[in-house]
Amino acid sequence: LAFMRRMPAPPLIAVLCIASVAFGTNTFYYAFRAPAFSHVYSFFLVCVAIYAASADAGKPMRKSMRWLFLFACAMIVAVRPTDVVAALALLGLLGIERPVELRRPGFYLSGLMAGLLVAAPQLIYWKFAHGHWVVYSYGDESFSNWASPLIKEVLMAPRNGLLPYAPALFLLPFGFWALWPDSRRVVLLLLAAFAVILYSFAAWHSWDFGCSYGMRPFVQYTPFAGLVIWALLQKLHARMPPAFWSLATVLVLVCFVNYRTMLQ
Repeated sequence: LAFMRRMPAPPLIAVLCIASVAFGTNTFYYAFRAPAFSHVYSFFLVCVAIYAASADAGKPMRKSMRWLFLFACAMIVAVRPTDVVAALALLGLLGIERPVELRRPGFYLSGLMAGLLVAAPQLIYWKFAHGHWVVYSYGDESFSNWASPLIKEVLMAPRNGLLPYAPALFLLPFGFWALWPDSRRVVLLLLAAFAVILYSFAAWHSWDFGCSYGMRPFVQYTPFAGLVIWALLQKLHARMPPAFWSLATVLVLVCFVNYRTMLQ
């Protein structure tokens, strides 16, 4: 994204940021150990949408990138409807970095077309199999804890809590602090998105999501976390080298331990 280009950094920052996302969270587990779950494919689609939004920085957005962005967002929602939060966050990022795009009337018509094309196979299948165009596929499963969300368990429980299995996410508060002076709207947007999805996890009838390595529905949101971690690493590297090298050492050790745990 453009704000990452406003915060240039050496390749080491990119390597540490990628390692944090891959091995400092549970992303590697769902890419390598449990790829039958849909989360890593949603992760890929979020990355595609971020790439499409930022590919033409400083220039008008090409039609190919616009369609790529819209189809990626539509597929994110088709894969997991609750990830409409991710799609809205991506639209928000696009609006912050390229406000002219959201002012185009054709943008929304194109988005509607992309959504219909992506949804059509699922709608046709539901009509053929069940006689209805739209079917709730989760049976009795629902957000039954909406009035008493289990936030503490989602964040910290030894059994599938988010932070014990994605320790790199402990860097997010510091990353938001680093990003705030340059991109306040991005910080507020991502904070709102993370708050909504954490509430949705905590409100789900089975907050631990069954057989899981950590909070698996968060995998597709780790690219957003990577943007925040980049800001932190870049600022520390530029302004506080001793703090950067200390953090980098700890981060490598944490990623290695988490990687070994994911292999067990």
